[in-house]
Amino acid sequence: MSDEAQEAFDLFEADEYGTISIEDLFIAVRGLGYTPSNQQLYNVLSDLNTDGRISYSTFCQVIERLESDVGPAGLLEAFKLFDKEGRGSIPMKDLQGVLMSWGQKLNRQEVDDFMKAAGLSEGSKMNYEELCAKLLAGQK
Repeated sequence: MSDEAQEAFDLFEADEYGTISIEDLFIAVRGLGYTPSNQQLYNVLSDLNTDGRISYSTFCQVIERLESDVGPAGLLEAFKLFDKEGRGSIPMKDLQGVLMSWGQKLNRQEVDDFMKAAGLSEGSKMNYEELCAKLLAGQK
């Protein structure tokens, strides 16, 4: 798990057993940039059989589940957050900034590789609905 995840967990670790509360889990997860509903988090916790306190190991399992639960709707919603004009596309300069500064940060070479694989140029706009369709088709 990333250093960011460890730092988020450590911010809330309050007891001698190395655990955090469910309420703190919700805050920490959202602080890492995930946007699950409360019900989604409760469903994940239910599957993991927690006792009301969250260990770092369980915290990492929650994060892994949230990362694997991103489906077509979640992917589109994530891109829509950056579509200021509501036209179904994002300027590449905006996307580059996001990819290099949020979540699991990509370096410049990784961003360039992504752009090349997606057939995008520096000044272009990315049609995220088309990109999502390509990405999801590759998962099947």
